[in-house]
Amino acid sequence: MNRQPQQPVLEIGSHVHYSGDQCNQPGFFRIISTVKGVHILQEIQGGSGRQMTGVHDHTIGREYFGHCNPRLVTQESYDRFRADRLAQMQEVLIRKLSTDVIELVANARAAGVTIDRGNVVDLIADQRPHLSLMLIREAVSVAGVV
Repeated sequence: MNRQPQQPVLEIGSHVHYSGDQCNQPGFFRIISTVKGVHILQEIQGGSGRQMTGVHDHTIGREYFGHCNPRLVTQESYDRFRADRLAQMQEVLIRKLSTDVIELVANARAAGVTIDRGNVVDLIADQRPHLSLMLIREAVSVAGVV
């Protein structure tokens, strides 16, 4: 018999993310009761204070993949996935922005404009006020502007 290794049973107070479905909103829940690996979950953020009963421990995933399978996952795995995805998106944004910075600097220098790191950060911030200065400064560093 090929059995999966037993995962530790989640304890009372553990936080769980529910991905929702067509009729039910996603939400964050806390385990408020457990008997032999069967839990009762109480919604903790927003929502209407929903409860889920009869949730078997083995149905709560320990790794989140960004979709609804499994529908319930530990909040730690959900947070880890979101942080990883945010870091990936920031990396792509910085790469794209750094190519824009290189082009901006080349055009300015071709026009005879003296440009330095501070000028570039200010110009990009003016052009794209929705971006954080941290991302802009990182892109300017990646572009190699001194």
